Order: sequence, then C-alpha cells, then structure tokens
Amino acid sequence: MLQHIKASIFRIYKKKSMRYYLVFLSLGFIGVHLIMKTQVNESSFYVIGTQAMLSLSTLFIGTYLFGVIYSDNINSKTDLVSIGTGHKRSTLILSRFVTSVLVVLVIVILKLLHVLILPVVLGYGFSSSLYILLIQQVMLEGLKIVAYMVLASIVLTGLKKILLRRPLIWYSLQEL
Repeated sequence: MLQHIKASIFRIYKKKSMRYYLVFLSLGFIGVHLIMKTQVNESSFYVIGTQAMLSLSTLFIGTYLFGVIYSDNINSKTDLVSIGTGHKRSTLILSRFVTSVLVVLVIVILKLLHVLILPVVLGYGFSSSLYILLIQQVMLEGLKIVAYMVLASIVLTGLKKILLRRPLIWYSLQEL
C-alpha cells in the first residue's frame, strides 16, 4: 500500500498542471487581496474576502484534486494492473483515500501560509482570535474537500462496477 501512495503522490506532484494550478491559485488569492486593498483598506474586508474565497476554493480545489487522483488511475488502468498482480481492491481504495488526505493536507498548509502571512504583508493588525477564526476556516474547508472526495469516490466505485457489468448484460440481451 505504501508503494501505491508514494507512486500516486510522486505522479501528482510531478505533473506540470498541478504546479501551474497551485501557482494560479496562489496568485489569484494574492491578486484579489491586493485589489481589495487598493479599493478598501480595512481589515474586516480582508476577513470577509478570505472566507468567501476559502468557501469557493473547496469546490475548485476539491474537483481538481479528485480528477487528478482518481481519473488518472482510471484512464491509465492502473487498478486493473494492480488487481491483476494480486493487490486487493480495498487496498487500492484505502491507498487513494490516504493519498487524498495527504494531498489535501499539503493544500491546507499552503492555504494557511497565505492566510497567515498575507495580512502581515498588507499591514493589517489582527487579534489572535481573528487568526484562530481564519485557521479554523481553512481547516474546515480542508475537511470538506476530503469529505466530498470520499463521497465522490464511493459514487465512482459504484458506477464503475455498474458500467463494467453493463456490456455483459447488453451482450447477453443481444444473444436472446
């Protein structure tokens, strides 16, 4: 299982699209806050903007990561190869879950760096309770991403089983 996790993480972070996506998200986050700083120079708008962007990032980051982690394995048929070499299906599903958690953890750490360093750079003076609120928001959004990915993987696994059986059913119906 550790080999599956290492291989998946290596494959994910080796992709140029992943690096471009992280740079795009980072520059977008910083850019929006710089534009907000020039328009309205109040710390309350930083908090509101950050919370709104974190809520939207759950959808964007979760969808992208799900596609990177799950669809690449389906397209390359690594599942079939792994099962053919004697690995259990439950091991593959568990290794994808652990990979998802680890990748989301890296994303959460990057988000935390942005959320905690950017106000200092922009010159906002926050109280410690406001920093705790932002940290809680980032952690909650990370947990949401993991939860959505788990639910989507359950649906995907169920659909994959149905779609794999469907040609056999279709072929047997044509024989009648």
